[in-house]
Amino acid sequence: MFGDWFGREFDNCHLVRSARAEGEDLVVVFHEDEELWLARPVDWEFNEHVFRVQRAARVVWRWYSYGRPKVPENLFTIDHWVDDDGGLHTDSDVTWYHPTFSSSIDSPAAELL
Repeated sequence: MFGDWFGREFDNCHLVRSARAEGEDLVVVFHEDEELWLARPVDWEFNEHVFRVQRAARVVWRWYSYGRPKVPENLFTIDHWVDDDGGLHTDSDVTWYHPTFSSSIDSPAAELL
């Protein structure tokens, strides 16, 4: 998300279970109930080899802590959003470490490699 990795590089395998449009937004659900929400995505490419969204107003990644029950207290979020002036911001509610972000507005809003 905007150049930030979820986990360590190439540490996870995410298989798309479903995708849906909600107004101007895209919601993609993965096999472990992870959810990628993209607000107003544009300039995107999806095929059997590529999943990339170049720009979005906001990108939210939600996942249940792996190995723990899928209950609300184990649901975590990483949030990236672009403000009205084009500035990129990040936040997370992760409790077991302090995530460091190196986000860039020049990187794709969302990309699976």
